[in-house]
Amino acid sequence: MTASPEQVKRRVGRPRSARSHQAILRATIELLTEEGFEAMSIEAIAARAGVGKTTIYRRWASKTDLVIDALDTLRAEVPLVDTGDLRSDLIAVLQSGWQQSPSYLETLTLKMVGELKTNPEIFQAFVARMVVPRSQQFAGMIERAKARGEIRADVAPEFVVDLIAGPILFHTLFTSLVAPTPEDFPTRVVDAILDGIAARNA
Repeated sequence: MTASPEQVKRRVGRPRSARSHQAILRATIELLTEEGFEAMSIEAIAARAGVGKTTIYRRWASKTDLVIDALDTLRAEVPLVDTGDLRSDLIAVLQSGWQQSPSYLETLTLKMVGELKTNPEIFQAFVARMVVPRSQQFAGMIERAKARGEIRADVAPEFVVDLIAGPILFHTLFTSLVAPTPEDFPTRVVDAILDGIAARNA
């Protein structure tokens, strides 16, 4: 006997809403940034996303699984920049993150550093989805700059990434607490680094 369309629909269940799915992921990132992994709850995520708690549990087996999926959305936020000039590339990327929502980037990074010991799986997910793609983009910029002869051929891309990330992280953790952040801080960082790695004219 062939099942009626109504029976098939009832057996399969309602299709998952892409809109509610994205709302859940967005709410997860927001609460992760505001409260941290331990303090945030599935109930709070559901309330902010405007869905029932059971909707979340049907899609994710645990809070850890949900957070890892939510962090995956950060991978798509890496801007693709290639202006043909290393200084312009670096400033564009740094200013994009700095001006778009510095408190979001700073706070989320600090929250994730706090998860290094207590929730290493969450910390590693953050590194893989937010830190690694950005580091790879910076490394690509360095290699293109080498090919154009803008910087010395012996400069390791990973070292330049460290030079860029170091002052920004230190400023976020310490200096910004005791002194206002200059509007041109990203430009200052880039220019200070380029003075040290620029190609030497004969």
